[in-house]
Formats: sequence, C-alpha cells, structure tokens
Amino acid sequence: MMTYAELWEQSVQAGLAVSLDHFSITELWVSCKGTHEQRKAIETEIEQAVITGELKAVVLLRDPESEGGYRKLPEERWRFINDGWYDSSFVSYEIRRDDFHDWLERTAKWPLSDDCLLSFWWRSKAQIDEFSKGRREQQIDEIVRIAKSMDYDLKAIPDGGKAVIKNECLENGLLFTPDGFDHAWKEAKKPPYEYIQIENSERYIPR
Repeated sequence: MMTYAELWEQSVQAGLAVSLDHFSITELWVSCKGTHEQRKAIETEIEQAVITGELKAVVLLRDPESEGGYRKLPEERWRFINDGWYDSSFVSYEIRRDDFHDWLERTAKWPLSDDCLLSFWWRSKAQIDEFSKGRREQQIDEIVRIAKSMDYDLKAIPDGGKAVIKNECLENGLLFTPDGFDHAWKEAKKPPYEYIQIENSERYIPR
C-alpha cells in the first residue's frame, strides 16, 4: 500500500500524462473521495461505465505473451467482463484525461476538491511546479527541525547523522518518500537554502 507521499508524487506525474489506467485513477481518487474500503466501489463504478459505453476507454487484457504484457480486448467481448476479470485474466481500463473529465461532469462528480490528488491530472505544468516548490520547502523545513531537535550543528552534521534524520523524516508518510527526502536534502545544501552540511564533507571533494 502506497503512502500518501508516494501517492502525491504519483499525482504529479499523472498531471503530465494524457491517459492513466483505472487502477492509478482509483488510487489517486480515493485520497479525496473516501477510505481504502471504497476503492473497490470506485473500480466497479468505472468498469460499469466503460462496459455500458458511458465512459470511453481502451480495455486491455493481461497477457504475458503479448508485447508490454497486455493486449486489447475487442469491444464485443466486454459484456463478458466480470468484477475486473475476463475469463482467467484481469483487465485494465486505459482512460484519457479529457474523456474522464467529461464523465465526471456528466455524473455530477466535477469539480474535484483542490486537495484531491486526482485533481493534479488537470493542472498545468506551471501549477504543478509551483505546488511542488511549496512541498519541497516544507520538506526542507522538517529536515532542519529534526536536525535541530537532535542538537546537530546544521553546518557539521556528523557521520551517520543524515541516515538518522532520514529515518525520522520517513516516519512522516504524509510528507516524505525515500526519494523525496534525498531530493530535499540535496536542495537544502544548495543556494538559496544552504542549511545543511555534512561534517568534514570537504574530504569527499575530488582534488
């Protein structure tokens, strides 16, 4: 199960994608629509909308022998899909952003709340970049807070201190993923921040 921070990073990528599979859509939508238990209900609703023609999608059948591991399922076979399965293979619905938006409007589910991760799908790159910048600053602030709480000298973090700080940060699944921490740490060392420095780091600078 992905953490909220991992879902958030996925949502940023989703904002740049023309289409998503219904599993990704459901994961991002659950973040605002309800609890984990509602995931299946959302997947079922999407499936029924596709089968009845209310929602446009490319229906893909899991097939390990096909290129990419999937093959298209002909529309005349869709009526035999049951609970996400066709025969003994599961299906995936590839849905375009504009088509999903149209379906949300027709079914009175639009607009999504601003804090819904799925809403990133319709944000511009500039909006995503601006949102990401604010989140990175939150991450840097948290790194500095934790370092100070451990009485570390910010300009001379001891050997092993970064790993300790990282472990503490990852306890906050709402804000950090392992990669997210690494990116924030790098930013915290560079202008305009320059908050963090490993003790005797000059030893590792090539001469």
